[in-house]
Amino acid sequence: MFTTKRPYFLYILLSFNLLYSYATITGKVVDLNSNEPLIGVNVILFDTNYGASTDIDGEYVINNVPIDDYTLKAMYIGYRNKEISISIDEEKKYVFNIDLSESEIALDETNVTAFIEREEKKTEAPATIETINSKDIEQASTANLGSFMSGMKGVDFTASGVNNFSISIRGFNSSFGTRLLMLTDGRPANVPSLRVVNFSTVPSTADDIEKIEVVMGPATALYGANAHSGVINIVSKPPSTSEGLTASYSGTFDDRNLRKFNGRYARKINNKLSFKVSGSHFSANEWPYISEDEYKAHRNPWVGFAGRKIDGKDNNTSITSHTGGLSPATEHKLRWLQTDGQGIQVNKGNVYLGLNGWNNEDADAADGLYYIMLGDGEPNHGDLDGDGYAGEDWYNGHDDDGDGLIDEDYWFADGIDNREPWTDSNNNDWFDFIDTNGDSIHQGPEPFFDTNGNNIWDEGEWYQDLQGSGYTTGQYDAGEVALEEWDDWDLDGAYDNYNSQIDEYIDREEDEWVDGVDNNGNGMIDEGAERYTNNQIPSQWANAIDDQGVLIRYGRMNRYLVDGSLNPWYIENGETDLRGEARYNEETFKMEFDVYEWDFGTDQIPGDYFYDIHGDGSLTIGEPGFEGFGDVVFEDFGLDGFKYYDELDLEGNGHYAVYENLNGDYIYIYDNNGNQIWIDGPDEGEGDGQWQAGDTWFDSDGDWQVDDNEAGWVFSDNFSYLQHVVGQDDGGYVGIIDDCYPGYWGINSFTGNEGWIFQQYGNINESGDNFSTSGSEIEIDGDGNILNCYGVCNESSQYYDPSLNCETDMSLFMNFEQNPDASLHSYVQNQEFIFNEIEVSENIMYDVWPPPDRIVADNDIIVDCGQDGYCWDYNASNQGTPQHATDIWGTYLYEVDDQGNEVPLLISGPDFGEGDGFNAPDFGDYDGEYDTSDGDWDTEPEPYVDSNNNGIYDQGESYTDKDGNGYYTQGDWHPNLDKVYDTDGDGVNDYPDFEVINNKLELRIDYDASQDLNFSFQSGYAYTKTQQVTGVGRYLADGWKSNYYQLRGRYKNWFIQGYMNTNDAGQTRGYNRGDMILDQSQNYGLQIQNSFTIPKLSTEIIWGLDYMRTLPFTNGSVLNDGPNGFDDDEDSQSYVWDMIDHDGDGLSYGDEDEKIYGVDEEDEYETNLLSDELGLYFQSKTQATKYLGLLSGKWEFIASARLDYHDQLKEEGILFGPKMGITYNPMTQGVVNEFTTFRMGYGKAYNTPTITALYTNLIFGRWGENFTMILKGNRDGTPYARADNENEFGEWGFPVNLNDPFFYEMDNEGNFTGNTIKLGSSGINDCVFDPNNPCDPYIDRVQGAPLFFNTGDGDYPGDYIPLDTLNHIIFIPSAYDDGVNYSPLESINLSDVDPLKSESMRTLEFGVSSYIPQIKGQMSAEVYFTKFNDFFSPGTFITPLVKDRYTDQVVGLISSSLDGTYAPYGTAWDGMDNDMDWSGFDYMERVGMNGYYVSQDDIECTNGLTYPCGLNQANGTYYLDYDHLDNMIAGAAPQDWSILFGWEDDKDGDGNFQDPGEWGYVDILCDEDGINCDLPNGGFIYTIIQPDEIWDNVIGDEVENSPLSYLGAFDNINGRWVDVGIDEYSTLIGGYYEGEIINDETGKLGFPDKLPIITLSNLNYGEVYHSGIDVGYTQFFSERFTADINFTLFNSTDYYNELTKRYDPINAPKFKFNLAASYNSKNLGTFLFKLRHVDKYDWADGTWAGTIGPYNILDLHYNYQITDNLKFGITAMNLLDDRHRELIGGAKMGRQVIVRVTTLF
Repeated sequence: MFTTKRPYFLYILLSFNLLYSYATITGKVVDLNSNEPLIGVNVILFDTNYGASTDIDGEYVINNVPIDDYTLKAMYIGYRNKEISISIDEEKKYVFNIDLSESEIALDETNVTAFIEREEKKTEAPATIETINSKDIEQASTANLGSFMSGMKGVDFTASGVNNFSISIRGFNSSFGTRLLMLTDGRPANVPSLRVVNFSTVPSTADDIEKIEVVMGPATALYGANAHSGVINIVSKPPSTSEGLTASYSGTFDDRNLRKFNGRYARKINNKLSFKVSGSHFSANEWPYISEDEYKAHRNPWVGFAGRKIDGKDNNTSITSHTGGLSPATEHKLRWLQTDGQGIQVNKGNVYLGLNGWNNEDADAADGLYYIMLGDGEPNHGDLDGDGYAGEDWYNGHDDDGDGLIDEDYWFADGIDNREPWTDSNNNDWFDFIDTNGDSIHQGPEPFFDTNGNNIWDEGEWYQDLQGSGYTTGQYDAGEVALEEWDDWDLDGAYDNYNSQIDEYIDREEDEWVDGVDNNGNGMIDEGAERYTNNQIPSQWANAIDDQGVLIRYGRMNRYLVDGSLNPWYIENGETDLRGEARYNEETFKMEFDVYEWDFGTDQIPGDYFYDIHGDGSLTIGEPGFEGFGDVVFEDFGLDGFKYYDELDLEGNGHYAVYENLNGDYIYIYDNNGNQIWIDGPDEGEGDGQWQAGDTWFDSDGDWQVDDNEAGWVFSDNFSYLQHVVGQDDGGYVGIIDDCYPGYWGINSFTGNEGWIFQQYGNINESGDNFSTSGSEIEIDGDGNILNCYGVCNESSQYYDPSLNCETDMSLFMNFEQNPDASLHSYVQNQEFIFNEIEVSENIMYDVWPPPDRIVADNDIIVDCGQDGYCWDYNASNQGTPQHATDIWGTYLYEVDDQGNEVPLLISGPDFGEGDGFNAPDFGDYDGEYDTSDGDWDTEPEPYVDSNNNGIYDQGESYTDKDGNGYYTQGDWHPNLDKVYDTDGDGVNDYPDFEVINNKLELRIDYDASQDLNFSFQSGYAYTKTQQVTGVGRYLADGWKSNYYQLRGRYKNWFIQGYMNTNDAGQTRGYNRGDMILDQSQNYGLQIQNSFTIPKLSTEIIWGLDYMRTLPFTNGSVLNDGPNGFDDDEDSQSYVWDMIDHDGDGLSYGDEDEKIYGVDEEDEYETNLLSDELGLYFQSKTQATKYLGLLSGKWEFIASARLDYHDQLKEEGILFGPKMGITYNPMTQGVVNEFTTFRMGYGKAYNTPTITALYTNLIFGRWGENFTMILKGNRDGTPYARADNENEFGEWGFPVNLNDPFFYEMDNEGNFTGNTIKLGSSGINDCVFDPNNPCDPYIDRVQGAPLFFNTGDGDYPGDYIPLDTLNHIIFIPSAYDDGVNYSPLESINLSDVDPLKSESMRTLEFGVSSYIPQIKGQMSAEVYFTKFNDFFSPGTFITPLVKDRYTDQVVGLISSSLDGTYAPYGTAWDGMDNDMDWSGFDYMERVGMNGYYVSQDDIECTNGLTYPCGLNQANGTYYLDYDHLDNMIAGAAPQDWSILFGWEDDKDGDGNFQDPGEWGYVDILCDEDGINCDLPNGGFIYTIIQPDEIWDNVIGDEVENSPLSYLGAFDNINGRWVDVGIDEYSTLIGGYYEGEIINDETGKLGFPDKLPIITLSNLNYGEVYHSGIDVGYTQFFSERFTADINFTLFNSTDYYNELTKRYDPINAPKFKFNLAASYNSKNLGTFLFKLRHVDKYDWADGTWAGTIGPYNILDLHYNYQITDNLKFGITAMNLLDDRHRELIGGAKMGRQVIVRVTTLF
């Protein structure tokens, strides 16, 4: 069983019995005079092989010394050798510190101190170890512990704020987890369950740290499990050797307002007992940052005011279906009250006022009046603010009643059923009134506008017909007369009594969005465009901004806003929407907008046509640029009018403007002064590759797009005539031929399927003798000629010109294409041009681009005149002079000069795009829609003189042209978007909070009973408030508390330790969703270690056991360990559509309220996620010295291994991680050179998945509007469902075979014709019979394909179906780029996502370090090669999307779970009767009722019509004669509709009477529950409807459109129709669907209940290779001045992701270096300079992605000892204020200067 591990295993077992005593000698050698450490002193035990040399701190260690007497000898160049006699008589650590002097010192002058130092757990490793000592920490004191490691080689330090950062070693930084193990005094200090390293949760303070060790590479043997890429080991100061009181205060004087207080007190009570206590308080203002997602999560309109739904306050005005009164809640509309100069002013032009107010009615009656709207909640008080109204200022943060006060008078929940106070005049305990309608409810008068102020309604005054339609259409109702006096709280004129309801309509769903305020500033209140539909998030307004380029729907429509002011965006008879672009500015944390101001077509690129929209005759951004001299203009190459040529710009500075003729010559262009024009380079729009306007093509389908099959105008040199359609008769343009085209037209050309569609005139009627018109008549003579046409080629036209060559002059036909003014012609998008087939003389055919063969031949005519439509004559003799412009057909063009004379239109050169072969107009030009902006964002309007005091700029008013563009700049939209502080409505403010707090407290008690026995107890507490960047968004750790308890002890060479870590997440919450994190996880552990030596072998053996238990508990907020308010198994819809009344409200089938029963079911989450981890390790270290020969020197061999077991990963068994290392010190002149060490190490380590990686279940956002995104643990993997009949493992998949849905055609007699008509499908198997491109049958080509949920491909059913690579491919989405398309082969072979397993890492490392005494320099270098197996990915989307191969549109998802899908799949198109309703008798048996048939012809209607009779909208009853129906079936027997439909034959000859295509509709006219039917013994009456009856819009053999418009005439569809048969079309579900009944008792249908969830999860990628080099050098210039430099270089900075088929970054720079210099002045203090350079690199982590750097950070640390007890310090971090971001999702940080005062006693 332990084949590969047996040698190590036996080694451990044997070692247990070999216990030897040993000791360790250590100490420090310093200069006696300066007390500075001496580096490189050789310290040996004379006449033995034991010895060591001092390091850069002057310290030495001699290990494994046997008990004996020795002579300790110290040797150093320039100093006298010293010998000391010592006795080693027991197992312990002996400390001998030696003071040396350069002068001659006698032996007895040597100062040697020896004392016992307490032992701790051994954690040495054969790896690179970087150390920060207390002196370094004291000198470079910063805001947080992590900053001390920022300058280490191999360490990637990335800060995200003043006190938040992440650390990784040698790359692979990720917020999803860490490959680091962090220890504090031997205790694992990673956050429980998350296992992340967060120094804010570590109670250690800077003043209490003895050293910080950073171990590079896999060091798991002694340190503990999961020390995968390295270890951070924080060692605190023992209290017995660091007595005293230390206190310091630090602060800044900038916006960060940093304040930090540190304190530490340590005391040795006696020789055995000592203690210390340390603590700190840190507070600051965080570097500000708000991401775009965070901003939109807290701004209306991207999110509503969720908190208003539960606040117990009336948040909005009345809406449809509720009056806002106490009683009754009848069908009332918007409630308003006319006021005097207060509230909202109604002005003419506000046609849409509110939800159900004026609503397109004439509001003239209300012009100039004011009104207020009352709240919709239950009134519970009268007028509070003394303005005469109550409930008019709802709790919404706005001044709703216009009195200058906010939220001063609103109704609220009081927990009682209120009624208005009244005086009972006759003591009958009843409110008396004249009840005219007998409903016992007092009715108030209908509201009206009292235009004459007489307080009564007069005829003609506008009113709300509350008792009728809601508008001014019925009888005005003055209300019922009251006989009592009462306090009319809601001013509705009606007494409101008890209604047995409490606080009704105070808190409701609409509160989130409907607030009675014109939020979007379009002059309308709470209109649909401002809010949401069906809980759509974001709102329609936000969706319009983000996806449609519409900033304010109807923003230009109303002249006035609701406060009576003029709308600055209003335009008359033009675009109604305020359109523009939006972007988020991460520097200012706000949305910026660029309003569209000019009309240049759908491509939004200026310069498509020349059109001086401003009429100022000058170059304007947004217009096609031009420069003029006289009447000459030349058109735009970009915005400046000139094309830029690289070949003319040899020096890169620009060139003189030219145009290029056909011969390739460059012709210079001059201005009107005769000077050449200089251009600096290409400008905006130049060379954009867009199809340009001014060209033409044969737009056969009328879509204004150049399609491949549109071959251009085809004509011959003897062209005869053109058959065409008349254009719009707009009048007044005599001689303009755009209105009517020349040639002959007959009436018949306007009829049939190819009949013309008119914009105004409509279609010709069937008789062909007249037209339906709208406002004008077309005059037609007896021959069908149109008489009132302006066409100059129409003989019937009064403007007919016989001199024109109408048969050959094509300009007469095409001029309308070039006219830039849309008002001159009416082009109907779907009209078609029809050309006669004319034989071409001499067999020569000319065509216009694009030609049929896609090749421009010599005989082809290219009418390509660029953007302006004016054609340049390249054959003219002088190409440098202006030309008389012609259109594309050679017609000379003219313009009118300033004197009104018609003069030639001159052009000075060809414009951009001319002659390039591309010709297409930009659809939408001059359509009245502003679709081009000025390119400047967030501009303010220019100052102007408002001469007419109307509040907006009017043409002609003087203004300050601040931008110098020659026209008034109105500026951009600057909305005051409401801030939402509580995005999820849980009552907790989740808006980004920049306060940072970190409090720490730690206690340690040491008991040293003897030299062999000691104990330590430690406990710590940390409180944190900080912003934390995670892979799925930022979270505010608010009040996160961490505690630990640790007890450790040593007896001789045995060590034991126990610890417990706990944390409480407090009110930690996410910024994107406001979700609370309720983490109260904890872990505890036990560690045992023993060590012994084998002196004869110079070997030390260390072995030990580690045990840790993790008890995660997040209550469903992170892990899947509790209710989270989400339907994790996606079955909530099954409660809606079953036949069970779960909530007891009398509704069963279709009750949406019952969704809640599918949420947080007990089987959705795990109840016990605790994990146990057990580790066994050993390490042997052997030393040997060879004095002569090859490879002489000192050798050290280390071999270690670790066995780990994780009970959550039982299938992995025991993980074995070996490690070995060799160090070598060469021999120099017979002496071991302790200054130089060569090292080689190899190690394997494992990183087991965290509990979060296995069981996370965190919803973090939405993709689009419909799909939930969730971060999911990958404990069980994702085996994607496949269409396998049987896979290679013998497992069954899901056999899905689809057939094209169809029905059988019937003739007028009701007989089947034998023809079939397809329904929606393009033919799944049609290609099988295609001789040119045959394919495999569907069932064969989808074998093994993954199933996906089809949401968008109408050629397949809306179900889980196999991915058909004939039409589909897989698309892997990404949170930060465009994602990746798979090939068809990759798509069908999509690999399953395996369960997450442990990651292993093998590292081979070579290192060298050397101190060079001659130059006092210390250098070190390491090169390493690492191979990861089963590499952990950061969060990756494992829900592949499916795209249409040909349209690139997403049409579905491959779900990572089959929850809520309900197999079998594809039943809609499988050709089988899955729901057992082909036979009527089968159906009747299933429902337990008999069915009696009545033909449609025998059905009588009470309204005199024929079937289907219709629905009485007033009372909801059908106009069916039920008595007649009863008589019809009297004595009749039940009938099987399969016979009535004509299905009882074998149509396809397969021997089965049930054939595909046999389906129809059964109309259940009434059943036993119907109140109008009298059916004996129960049952139902039905008739049948053949599909052919309603699917009558048929072209060829396929149905073109849905019959919903026809079905709409049948008011009975949803109430009575049942679709029956095989693969029937469901009217209830609304698609081609036959649901499989999966539960006979509930009637549950087998179609997907819910859209799949998009899952982000961790994966094992496979093998990843990584290598790099770390180099460092330290120069000791003197005892006071040192300098250090190091750099890190990676071989690669990315790795291949097998799922996404791309390379992901390691989130670390390829190269970085650190430079430091330290100077200690005797009189001026100490100076430390640090420079950190980080190269530019890519970052991708979950939903975050971007580019970091490069940046250069210069830090200065200065300390000055004022007295023995007082020290002053100043730290300037980022001294040069390099504003930079160190990880995506973190803030940009700048300079920070910290002043510090420290006192020591």
